[in-house]
Amino acid sequence: MGLPGADAPLDAAWPARGGVYVLVTAALSPLPVPETIAACARGGATAIQLREKGLPRDDWLAQAREARAAAHEHGVAFVVNDSPEIALACGADGVHLGTEDAAIADVRREYGNDLLIGASCHSTADVRRAIEAGADSLGLGPVYGTTTKAIEGTVGVAFVREALALTDRPCFPIGGIDASNIDAVVAAGATGVAVCRAVLASPDIEGAVAALVARLDAGRTAS
Repeated sequence: MGLPGADAPLDAAWPARGGVYVLVTAALSPLPVPETIAACARGGATAIQLREKGLPRDDWLAQAREARAAAHEHGVAFVVNDSPEIALACGADGVHLGTEDAAIADVRREYGNDLLIGASCHSTADVRRAIEAGADSLGLGPVYGTTTKAIEGTVGVAFVREALALTDRPCFPIGGIDASNIDAVVAAGATGVAVCRAVLASPDIEGAVAALVARLDAGRTAS
């Protein structure tokens, strides 16, 4: 997975290791995307997901290649949102599929094990379907209200607990999670979280990631 080169060693334990998984988009990034990714990595992020599906294909691929290079330079896993074709072309480690994107089973048939496949889950039925289809990791949410993506309603921390009881696949609760509420998500059993504005809206990206990493580590120690 990924392109060969003089990159830092990737964490082969991701996504199983969990950690802070940062969703990055140029529209929300206060810095050029590669610089944002570098700051996230310094703060302890384990993975980056690029969300740029509104771009023309060539621009998206160029952005993805730059972002992949920045992530791999720091030994951080790199995932592309929505497009397995862009993910493979840029040397990404994986692709994340929403409930309205290409079917997990179809992507697996076409790309085999060349890409890790993450899947968005908004209900226990989604969780069961994703597991059956062979998803490698699950995004659970939105846990709290979020302005990053237009989704009606929230699933709450109770859903995180229910989903974790259904599978041992790596799960990343997502949606409105920040330093003020991450403890409740960790208490529900999460060992990883996916975040966007909690990091990108901070004047200190590295520090924002580090604070979330600290809360996850504290939760692991307590359990």
